[in-house]
Amino acid sequence: VCVRVRGGRGEREGEGETMARTSVWVAFVVAVLLCTMGVWGEAPRQTGRQACKVGVIINAIGLVGSPFNSLAVEGAQAAAVAAGCEQQTYEPTEDEFDVYMTFIDQAVADGSGIIITVGFVMGEVTFAGAEKYPDTTFGIVDFAY
Repeated sequence: VCVRVRGGRGEREGEGETMARTSVWVAFVVAVLLCTMGVWGEAPRQTGRQACKVGVIINAIGLVGSPFNSLAVEGAQAAAVAAGCEQQTYEPTEDEFDVYMTFIDQAVADGSGIIITVGFVMGEVTFAGAEKYPDTTFGIVDFAY
């Protein structure tokens, strides 16, 4: 499952409202994914991969360098908390396919049933991750397939 959420880059008039909407949209997307998986409000499962654990992998710009990344994480955290799920953020420092794939591998190994990636630069690796891990639900912010 891939879901597209687009938001502003903070360069235009009214940027605060656009960026705030980004956080709300990411929360909405994560909530929808949790609902469609039937885990909204359930306790995390005790098996290997937890459907009620959300991994968010931001792009290499980081949380400090990108309000977009920060708001995407904020939205995912809000939805995970509301659903009674865990959320973990992964922060790569290099903008390379193999590095991003390592973080996807780690999120799956950590038990994430939902993985949200942030940024158009992660489009290709998100698709590859979804193919590699068909039992994991993927979503991406700021990209369309």
